[in-house]
Amino acid sequence: MPDFSGTGSAETSFTQAIQDQIKADDSDSIGGWLVDLRGNTGGNMWSMLAGIGPIWVKG
Repeated sequence: MPDFSGTGSAETSFTQAIQDQIKADDSDSIGGWLVDLRGNTGGNMWSMLAGIGPIWVKG
């Protein structure tokens, strides 16, 4: 997960890019996800949480 500190349309774009990447990489054979925060230096956590939203609803 990269860091992010923007707002407005940049925030929307960031969130959508994260969600799009998750959707592109997802498959029924994946049993779980690991979110790597080692390189993340902080910022707007709400857009980061919204970005990884799809991994929480995977049944």
